Amino acid sequence: MPLRTLLLPVVALLAPQPRWVEAFRDADVRVAYDAASIARQPDGTFAIVYRTELAEAREENGRRWNRALVESRLRCAPLGYRSVRVRLTQDDGPTIATRDEAALPENRDWRAPKPGTADLLVMQAACRSLGAGQGAGG
Repeated sequence: MPLRTLLLPVVALLAPQPRWVEAFRDADVRVAYDAASIARQPDGTFAIVYRTELAEAREENGRRWNRALVESRLRCAPLGYRSVRVRLTQDDGPTIATRDEAALPENRDWRAPKPGTADLLVMQAACRSLGAGQGAGG
């Protein structure tokens, strides 16, 4: 077998993985998660960052934004999440607003993503990529 044939699978394994993995897209929104920063927590859940990009900008305190970076905790079984922090920007510009959501009452308990939403599809994709499916995590 030629050396080239043997090396191709090894090279593919060593190639850098994309940082942002797109998990949902439609005409209005694109959502990706940062595969490079996912961290398993002691309770079996995952710290994860999602990036939501909007086709149409919105306003926060009189300033336009079209991108939200959402720090969250992801539980794969049963599927659920807790929001930690949301940072709003216009494209790659400076932060327009930051919302600390960890202390909000709705984030004390695990919330299940609603059926048929981009949130559900993105969280399922992240759990699959982690090998957690919906059968692991705290």
